[in-house]
Amino acid sequence: MTDHTVAIVGAGTMGAGIAQVALEAGWHVRLADVDPEALERARGRIRDGLLRRAAKLSAAVDRAAWAEAHLDRLRTDAGPVDAIRGAELVIEAALEDLAVKRTLFAELESAAGESTILATNTSALSVSRIAEATNRPWRVIGLHFFNPAPLLPLVEVVAGAARDEAILVRAEEIVTAWGKTPIRCADHPGF
Repeated sequence: MTDHTVAIVGAGTMGAGIAQVALEAGWHVRLADVDPEALERARGRIRDGLLRRAAKLSAAVDRAAWAEAHLDRLRTDAGPVDAIRGAELVIEAALEDLAVKRTLFAELESAAGESTILATNTSALSVSRIAEATNRPWRVIGLHFFNPAPLLPLVEVVAGAARDEAILVRAEEIVTAWGKTPIRCADHPGF
């Protein structure tokens, strides 16, 4: 169990999957989405995923209690700005639309702490183009989890044109602590 907090913006399939990964690693998760129904679906998806994981644990473990203990560290928020306050990592998992992501990152940067890592889970859009919407583009990286995030081991760590090596290394350390394998990638189509 840790005192680390990640905020995930976007409660679709990828957001819920990444949230499950972070919860299993002992992190507190704040999941944000403008759609309250998406948040409810994500909570159910995460609960189901945790119960599937619990089924693989020793019979001596109370599996339902294990899943609920992890789920207790999940908080949902309608607005991303409230969700990211105090988070050391923010992962955006919204629609694959450059304009939407640029607008969102400008908002996120204004609410994030000075040391907060801002990451996009984009699978194809330019991290550099997303980062250009911020005043400190070196804080923006790509963390592309593969679907389904709880099962697939690789995470692409994408450095944009403006980069801070210390942020990239910290992101790789987090991904590794979450039980995933980080792969450093260049910012070009398909990474």
